[in-house]
Amino acid sequence: MFGVAALGVTPAIAQPSSVEALDAALFANPSATAVLQAWCDRHRPGLKVRAMVTRRETPSAGPHAALLGIAETDPIAYRRVRLTCGEEVLSEADNWYVPARLSPEMNAALAGDAPFGVVVRPLAPSRRNLSSERRWDGQSENAILRHHAVLTASSGPIAEVIEVYQRAMLASN
Repeated sequence: MFGVAALGVTPAIAQPSSVEALDAALFANPSATAVLQAWCDRHRPGLKVRAMVTRRETPSAGPHAALLGIAETDPIAYRRVRLTCGEEVLSEADNWYVPARLSPEMNAALAGDAPFGVVVRPLAPSRRNLSSERRWDGQSENAILRHHAVLTASSGPIAEVIEVYQRAMLASN
C-alpha cells in the first residue's frame, strides 16, 4: 500500500468534509482509491482501504466496448465492491475491466480484496470523469455522490467504473 503523498493526493483536498470538497478531490486525483485512503489515514490511522467483493462476472464487453476500446464480443471482467476502511463503507463501485491489458499478477490480485486503484497504480493510469451526480434515481439513503469514469493506461482504456460514495466520507472526527 502507498501513503497519501505517494498516491498524489494533495493535503488541501485529502480531507473532504462536504460533498463539494469530495467531488473536487475526486476530480483532482487520478486515483479515487487515493482519496479514500487519505480519508482512512485521517480517520482510522494504520488501516488500509479494502475492497470487499460482493459480485464477480466474466461478461462480454457489450455496452462497455466503446468506452474500453474493444470489440463487443471481447471478454472483460466485472466486480462489484464495497471499499471500506475498517468497518466504514466509503464507497460502492461497479468495475468493468480488460484483463488482457493487466499483468497476470494484477489479475490475480483483483481476485482478492485489493482495491483496483492500488493494483493498477504501476500502470500510472489517468482518469477521465464522465459524470458526477449528487441526485439520481434509485439513490440509497447513505449515498451522497456518484461518479462514472474511465481509467486509461498506455495500453489503452483499462476500466470503466461507476462509484457511489457514502455518507461516511463526510465524517469530520
